[in-house]
Order: sequence, then structure tokens, then C-alpha cells
Amino acid sequence: MVPASGRVGHRSVLRSFEYVQLRTGGAAVAESRSVDKSAATSTQDSSEEVTARILAAAQQEFELVGIRRSSMSDVARRAGISRAAVYRRYPGKDSLVQAVAGREMLAVLARVAAAVAAAPDAAGTVVQLAVASARELRANPLLGKLMETEPEELYNYAATGGGASLAVGRMFLVQYLQSLHDRNLLLPEADLSVAAEIMIRLAATQLLIPDGLIPFRDDAAVAEFARRYFVPIVVGGARPAG
Repeated sequence: MVPASGRVGHRSVLRSFEYVQLRTGGAAVAESRSVDKSAATSTQDSSEEVTARILAAAQQEFELVGIRRSSMSDVARRAGISRAAVYRRYPGKDSLVQAVAGREMLAVLARVAAAVAAAPDAAGTVVQLAVASARELRANPLLGKLMETEPEELYNYAATGGGASLAVGRMFLVQYLQSLHDRNLLLPEADLSVAAEIMIRLAATQLLIPDGLIPFRDDAAVAEFARRYFVPIVVGGARPAG
């Protein structure tokens, strides 16, 4: 549970993410933000800075040419380090892809949290969460590249790592909403968790199947949809202010 006095920030999201990843077996993703401290004191290659460089380089490579056409050598070259340094942290491309996905998810959640910080109440927060999330899905360079060149990679990730990501997103939404000043208007936590999962699953299907009756590309339409369908299952029928 987050403190009642403040909203969920980047560090809280990070703690939630690592906690869920460790409980669901996603050690490779949690590793992307946590370096072996004993090794870090012995060589520069083991520093957290180098790990961050690897992940940033990998994400840039994936955004430029996609996952399939990227190699560990390409990532090492872009990061300006040896292939051995990359392999010491990530034994194969699959573990590197998972780490990049985890890192990007943290960044997305932090941006969403920042985007909705000024919402007037719980209902308004739900609406702005939907709008901010839709914007992220539409504008994310990595997701856009994968949908354009190799959508099967997204389907594969959803099938193999989607459960952990779903748990992270659900925990983030529940903790964020429970940090609001009018959290007493929310449904009980068990129902709130189900509502959060419904919203996340719907967002995922919008990414993979963007065409349909549910709006995705227009902020005003997304906001109206959220008012009609998301607010009642989170705030028990309350209407957002403004």
C-alpha cells in the first residue's frame, strides 16, 4: 500500500515492477535495473552505468531495425563495449529483449503517472489514465516498429511474458488509485484489481487489433469511452469533475 499523502511515483513503480518480476520468475527483467554489487566494485564493465548503456543501445537498435534483424554484436557496437560485456549480463537475445521490455515499461508507467498527476479526483484520474495510456501506445517508437515490421514478436511476448507485465500494470493502477485523496470512493481492492486488469487487457487488444468500435486514436473519444465504461467499474458510478 502506498502512503495516503502522495501519489505513486517512478520509484514506487520500480519497486512494484521488481517485486512482481521476482515473484513471477522474470529475473532477467528485474536484472535490467539491478546490478551485482560485488562485481560492480571490481571492474567498470560491471557498473550499473554499463548495464544502462547496453539497454539503451538495444532499445535504439530494436527501434531502428526491429528485434529480428538486431544482433548482440550490433548492440555491443552501439553501446561502445565488448560483446563479452553484453553476454555477461544477458546470455542471449531473448533475455536482452525481456530486459529492454521491462525497462521501457517502467518508463511508460512513469510518464503515465506524471501525465495524470493533476487530475481533480478519482474519476478524473481514471479518464486521464486511459487517455495517457492510449497516447503511449500510439506514439511508442518500439511498439510502432514492432507492429510495422514484426508483430509476431509482440504476440510472442504477450504469450510468454505477458502475465508478468499484466501483473505489473495491474499493481501500478491499483496502487496509484489507492493513493488518491478520495480513494474512499473506490470499489474494494479485490474488485479494483479486476477492473484494472480489464482496462489493461483492453488496452493490449487495442494495440494488437486497433480497428473496431472502441476508440483508440482520438483523445476526446478515448476520454468519453473511459467516462462511460471505466469510471463506473472503478469508482462505483461516480462521474468525473470537468
